[in-house]
Parts: sequence; C-alpha cells; structure tokens
Amino acid sequence: MSTHLEIDLMIAQLDELLPAWAAFYPEQQFVCMLAEALDYIAASADPEARLYCVMRTGHLNVCSGEIPWAARYGGR
Repeated sequence: MSTHLEIDLMIAQLDELLPAWAAFYPEQQFVCMLAEALDYIAASADPEARLYCVMRTGHLNVCSGEIPWAARYGGR
C-alpha cells in the first residue's frame, strides 16, 4: 500500500512520462494509458492515503468501495 510520499513520487514519475506519451501514442491509447496509471496509483493507496490520492489525482479506484460513498456527495 502506498503512502502520501509514495503517491507523490508516482505522480511525479507520471508527470515526466506524459509529454512523451502524448507525442508518441494516438489520443485513444494515451487516454487509456493515463487511466490505467491513475487506477494503479489509486489502487495502491493505503486507507489513510486514499483521500490524499483523490485530492491529488481526482481519481478513485473502482474496487475501493468508496465510489458509492462519493456518489452521495456529487461524485461519479
């Protein structure tokens, strides 16, 4: 499970990759790769870091059990 610092590191690494991905891959593949990376980051967040992960990425892991909770407050 990833902590706040590990989430920051993964986001920084993703930030470095995005320009190369955008230049090399077609838009549809780029969007899929970005979604997969955000899923990985969200899925790896430990329970204490999930809110932090959502604040940093705007992304909830589908299997986290938190999407129904977020839907009550205007989320997906």
